[in-house]
Amino acid sequence: MTRRKDFRPDVALLVETSTSWGRQIVRGICDYAFHHGGWHFHLEPHGRYEEVSLPAGWRGDGVIGRITTERLAKQLVAQGIAAVNVSCYEFETARIPVCTCDEEAIGTMAADYLLRRGHRNFAYFGDSMRRHYNDRLGNSFISYLGSKGFPCNICKLPAKLGRTSHWSDSRKWLESWLRSLPKPLGLLVWNDVRGRQITEACRHCGIRVPADVAIVSGGLDDLLGEISRPPLTAVDPSARQVGFVAASILDKLMNGETPQAFHTIIPPVGIVEKQSTEILAVDDEYLANALAFIKENALRGICVEDVVRHVSLSRRGLECRFRQKLGTSPLKEIRHLRMSHARHLLVNTHLHVGEIADACGYRSPDIFTRAFTQYYGQSPLQCRKMG
Repeated sequence: MTRRKDFRPDVALLVETSTSWGRQIVRGICDYAFHHGGWHFHLEPHGRYEEVSLPAGWRGDGVIGRITTERLAKQLVAQGIAAVNVSCYEFETARIPVCTCDEEAIGTMAADYLLRRGHRNFAYFGDSMRRHYNDRLGNSFISYLGSKGFPCNICKLPAKLGRTSHWSDSRKWLESWLRSLPKPLGLLVWNDVRGRQITEACRHCGIRVPADVAIVSGGLDDLLGEISRPPLTAVDPSARQVGFVAASILDKLMNGETPQAFHTIIPPVGIVEKQSTEILAVDDEYLANALAFIKENALRGICVEDVVRHVSLSRRGLECRFRQKLGTSPLKEIRHLRMSHARHLLVNTHLHVGEIADACGYRSPDIFTRAFTQYYGQSPLQCRKMG
């Protein structure tokens, strides 16, 4: 039965508030609720590894939460409450829709970024504290590198060095692991907590970041990433968009409708660059000069000939260096930077398409729209709508 137009549902948010990811999820939910008449929320502070459950005695209309246990999933189904799961765990998926970030795309994006930075040695440091978790992020990072012909060293902390062990024991183990790896190294960490463990271990044993080890985090945390020394480059997982879309799915469920899909994944926005990856891992002076020039000028509408003139090298010679060292081309690098920035502006700002086209160095909105649609397989407006 369709609810009254003036109805304001009571919605419980079972999401951790201790991380930027969780807080951005909540902001996205609030964005949706604000534009759809307003909702009443039940929200309590939670940490990432806390086991959550429905509040005792709470009788509401819907739930959006990180449903990471079978117990909570069965509790929601038993009580017949409309619910959406924003975690990557899959419980009761026939009855509880999942809306979450695309971990596979995050891993691939991180691998592609490090390859573009010139890295040829790679490692991954995952999260060993999540039970029954299928690490799609790490698997896709390793798989993508393998498809390009590069192996990846995987950090596997011994079980005895879990959350209950002394922090210095974990650090010493990480120091030994990091010393054993070839340099320069491109390293993906599961989140900024893992990233700070790596930067601390590197600092303690004299390994330079980013000169020896360039670090990318698979999860963007504005606090932990900033207090790391150096601050951490990270993939923006589109958490706010996950919250917004999850809220739209819950709205349909509370209105008695069936959602179009029971499994929705939201692609990452892009790479947020910080000092942990600021040095290029290339030993070719022409190539390093070209990459720096492209990074600084891509949004100004430059073409390959501008790069050629800047580095004083023939176009064929420059393209050969890009192909042999990076597996790409100057044109693809320029296009990648422009498209990545365009997608960031579409998702995170309210700029018009014409303004975004101008900000990314395109002569007209039509040219930009065609280029964006060809690159991403969706129009700028479709990208903005989907987050």
